[in-house]
Amino acid sequence: MKTSKADLHVHTKYSNRPSEWVLRRIGSAECYTEPREVYDQAIQKGMNFVTISDHNKIDGALDIAHLPNTFISCEVTVYFPEDGAKFHLLTTGITENQFKEIDKLRVNIYELRDYLVREDIVHSLAHPLFRVNTTVSPEHVEKILILFNRFEGINGTRDPRAAELVRLIFRNLDQDWIERAAEKHGIQPVGDTPWIKRFTGGSDDHGGLYIASAYTETPEAHSVQEYLNFLREGKHEMAGSSGNSKLLARSFYQIAYQYYRKSVSGGNGPSHNLLTELFQQILHQGGSVPQSSENGLRSRFRKWSKMATFARMSSAERSVVTEFQELFQTPVSEMDLQDYDRTFILSSRICQNLGWVFLKRFFHKMKEGNFIDSLQSMASLAPISLSIAPYIGSFATQHKDESFIQDVARHFDVSQSLVQRSSNVAIMMDPVTDLHDRSDALQKWVKEARTQHRSVTLISSQQSRPVVDLNVKNFQPLGTFQILENQENLFVFPPFMEILSFIESERFTELLILSCGPMALVGVMAAKLLKVKISVLAQCNMSNQVQELTDDHNMAGMVDQYLSMLYQQADEVLIRHEGERLPLLDKGVSPGKIRLLELTRQTEFPFGSPQHSLATDPQQEASSSKN
Repeated sequence: MKTSKADLHVHTKYSNRPSEWVLRRIGSAECYTEPREVYDQAIQKGMNFVTISDHNKIDGALDIAHLPNTFISCEVTVYFPEDGAKFHLLTTGITENQFKEIDKLRVNIYELRDYLVREDIVHSLAHPLFRVNTTVSPEHVEKILILFNRFEGINGTRDPRAAELVRLIFRNLDQDWIERAAEKHGIQPVGDTPWIKRFTGGSDDHGGLYIASAYTETPEAHSVQEYLNFLREGKHEMAGSSGNSKLLARSFYQIAYQYYRKSVSGGNGPSHNLLTELFQQILHQGGSVPQSSENGLRSRFRKWSKMATFARMSSAERSVVTEFQELFQTPVSEMDLQDYDRTFILSSRICQNLGWVFLKRFFHKMKEGNFIDSLQSMASLAPISLSIAPYIGSFATQHKDESFIQDVARHFDVSQSLVQRSSNVAIMMDPVTDLHDRSDALQKWVKEARTQHRSVTLISSQQSRPVVDLNVKNFQPLGTFQILENQENLFVFPPFMEILSFIESERFTELLILSCGPMALVGVMAAKLLKVKISVLAQCNMSNQVQELTDDHNMAGMVDQYLSMLYQQADEVLIRHEGERLPLLDKGVSPGKIRLLELTRQTEFPFGSPQHSLATDPQQEASSSKN
């Protein structure tokens, strides 16, 4: 059966007021894509009809209105007048005069809905559980379910979790629920069967990279009017795929690169500058993937560094070029991966390897007693923000509404199973951790998790895969360093971006931090960005141990401050006996955060050999990088 398709949610350069902080921070517009580029890409990717839905504007749609099989649309910001709660509403197949009236009425969602119904205008509420502002609550979700009968069920940019919840709740309404909710809120539903909801799909593309990744499909239509009639009649289906953090980050890169070219380079093409080269390489301009040949990333930077004069570069850029040959020892060879996966691999290498280079320099200067130079070395980390900021922004954007999503899932009886992302939990630890000392606490926590039918994974970063009675995901460290001269064990510098991505992909609902080294910091970063519960096992003797090792009150004080920060970031601090409670209270830890693990004496060590910080399996060493 033949069908017709259109991406009902796509943006152009006329959407110029970004909502994402990472774009606002650099002063970038939300989108730089030309309307004609949207049209050409949509047709090339199999769309039969093309529209543009910029934010509160129709200029982009008008720019292509002369082209065949196009129609005017707009994504309007609408308001609940009683409290200012905002939503985005896609209005599809409108005229210029209708847009003027829509723009006038959008301050009152009730009046706008009534106008759209009177005019028989196709409308669909975009990404219903993505909060445009923090006023939105589960009560507003009830209200939009009464007001509207069509919703965006697949958004090609947003994480699928919210869309899964939307489809589960919105598909399981009945007449009784609608009538009770309408009476509760004093809102009149429309249509003969307002409990039956329809779904649309749209890419929500802002960077020109993923146009038509999601779309709305109808029976075969021979004209724009016939396609719009199918939409009005509800004869349509959502299609395509939802987005993810890597995809959104790559869009941020694309937008930032376009902004940089237009604003910094004067719009005449990129100059020979490190930022330009990094953008070009990360985005794989021209579609190629860096290889180890003369066209590879290292060789391009080598050629560039010879061509550029140091006088034109900042000190940070000189430092990057000087250290660059240490980076990218392995070429990006995952040719079967999608573009956003290749982008993630490359950008992760840039920020992780540069981070390791500068950290080594920092500790080298510190050991020489050159405190000022050590601070300057850390200040040189600034270029890393080019690689990491889009991902930090993307992870934060995709998961900012997790608590709201959980509230909505609890609010409806049918969605109780989706209150949590999954039943997966994880333990994060550094190789210096003495498992024997913490065996009872770890065993108790794992036992609790398994009693609740939760899957437990140990996340580590060391040369060899640890031997424990758990699922293990081990990441090869980028290097090791030693903080104290007489310290027997070394800390590792973990590939933090890869670990962050793994935690997101596994949808962990809780992280147990078992140590206070670099992996603890990665765990805190992941928990805050992904909105995951974080529990920390108390380390009440740590500052005393440092004092004994160093005989340095200042060093012990710094450790105390660091632990206090770690406890403040935690949702829960676990103690092994009541004697640990008072020291935590003295550090300012909230009493409600502290939980005693009721321990039972173990007759044998359950998590590997007590003679080692982390027991390892020699037979698994060769495969540890794959695990």
